[in-house]
Amino acid sequence: HIYSPLGLPEYIRLSVEELDTLWQCLAGDPECSDEFFSWLLRQVKSKDQHALRQETLRHLYSKKLPTLPPETISMTALDLYQQLCNMARGSTAHLDTPNMDHLWKIALRVNNTDVSMAAIQYLNIYYMGRQLEQESEFVCQCMANLTQATQDLHTNEEASLLCIQRALLLLNTHLDTFKRRYAYHLRRWTIEGHSLGSHVIGERERGAQLRIVVQPAGVQDKVSIELLTTDYVAELRAEVTVWWESLHSKPSVNDGPIRIITQGQELTTEFDEKTLGEIGFKDMQMVYISVGASRQKKRGDPNDTPSVLPPPPRECLPTLLLLLPNYFEQLFKLMQTLSAMKTQVKGGHHIPHTKAQVLSRRVWDILTLLPTSPTLLDGFQKLDCESKLQHLLDPASPQKLMYSLYIVESLNRNSNLHKKTQVIGDEENMNESPWSEMFVQNGGLRHLFDIFMSGVLQVPGGSEWQQDCLACLLKLLCQLGMTHTTDDSATNKNKRKRCTKSDKMVIPKLSQPMVQLMNIETVIPRLTSILYEASMPRDPNHYKTGFWGRAQVVQYAMALIVSWAYTVSGVREALYTEEQFHTWLRRLVLEE
Repeated sequence: HIYSPLGLPEYIRLSVEELDTLWQCLAGDPECSDEFFSWLLRQVKSKDQHALRQETLRHLYSKKLPTLPPETISMTALDLYQQLCNMARGSTAHLDTPNMDHLWKIALRVNNTDVSMAAIQYLNIYYMGRQLEQESEFVCQCMANLTQATQDLHTNEEASLLCIQRALLLLNTHLDTFKRRYAYHLRRWTIEGHSLGSHVIGERERGAQLRIVVQPAGVQDKVSIELLTTDYVAELRAEVTVWWESLHSKPSVNDGPIRIITQGQELTTEFDEKTLGEIGFKDMQMVYISVGASRQKKRGDPNDTPSVLPPPPRECLPTLLLLLPNYFEQLFKLMQTLSAMKTQVKGGHHIPHTKAQVLSRRVWDILTLLPTSPTLLDGFQKLDCESKLQHLLDPASPQKLMYSLYIVESLNRNSNLHKKTQVIGDEENMNESPWSEMFVQNGGLRHLFDIFMSGVLQVPGGSEWQQDCLACLLKLLCQLGMTHTTDDSATNKNKRKRCTKSDKMVIPKLSQPMVQLMNIETVIPRLTSILYEASMPRDPNHYKTGFWGRAQVVQYAMALIVSWAYTVSGVREALYTEEQFHTWLRRLVLEE
């Protein structure tokens, strides 16, 4: 405590040379280093301590701390480093590149998990606090580290996988934070027809549906807005704001921000990053809105939530930056590399590397946070020849194929929704299904069927990606290759509240284009082989990393067989005479 007003006068401070001497003696000592870093941290934080002058602080920050090995840095040393980084940010707009590079190395390479998590959190807060100005730098750093770690897999597998795991965690956390902080603008863009959402659905937990009744203060008009419990308050604010603006095409310059009040509490922008479920919203809850001053922070405060700031430039959004061709392709290559990794077990056999398989799924999680690839989406929407399908639906990569299959499913689903919303009395429009018909007419169904028949997704020893992709492919064949009843009797039957024993289950039949493809002599053996492989006993120690597994493969393969048997005669007989029929049926029915 000699460097305090009680011990020494303030003009007596450590010189750069004296700090170097202390550093040389203590920084590398495993017993004393943390005590030394703790003392330095107290000197930096406390105004009463005066051991370090500005010149010495800069020397410590720029010359000494970056020399610490990132793999072994302690939490105390990281706290000191972050404190100096904060001081540097206060004096300059950006941190020096060497210091930022060292923080990245600490976050991705340090042996201690707690230190890594602290560094990852700091990086996430730092970049998100720059109002997306440095998103291109963040994405570039993430992808560069992933590239380097992938290249090092052959020489240092364990360390490289750890680096990949942490880089993916940082990227995923950053995208989640972005989605939460900029929920207001993302929702507004969606309402205005410029959605940045993904076509991949069902992989992430969705909340319960809520109907929120909105009423302007002093007005009888009400509107009901449908949201989910997992939606953010900022998304409710966006919906309400757009609706209010539609009512007042020429808002007054004196209008203040829209205030949202529910159950006697005003939802200020401080609540924007909380979900409706966290706030406690219930179905049919009433929300009152008014225009005027609220208990907001002063506009222009650097800590303002994004909903009170202008929308960010779209070219700075991390989700769109990751859709750039080089980064987008790199994510798929990383998935493919990880899914192809093997590990040797007793007897010299090689099985899929469990950790690498899990990490390949984490890459997919990141892809689901991104908007749909505009290149692929445009290709499917403007199909005009079969040659395009070879590129859009390439079975060489199960990951790319499954991504494209999701796009096809999404477009087909939207096409069916459009069909259901047509006027019931218009018989011609009711039977229209524009995109799905165009897809079938341009050879899309044929191409999917050819992939199914090729057996490329049934390679022995393949990854669970192939099984998931096969399930998705079979599901699409069922959706695109079956006719769906739309007559009034079927509609009325669906509206019944109760089903009686006399009701018959409606089994859809195969469409004519699908029937023409389904040759009994070739398709029955293929379906039999799929069901036989799905019925094979599994290793109880196997760690499942797939989304669905064989259950969905069996479900959609059987759905295809049943519809085919009800459409074409001779299918049942051919199925019964297959050599493996009794084996897979017994396993699935009795032994499962």
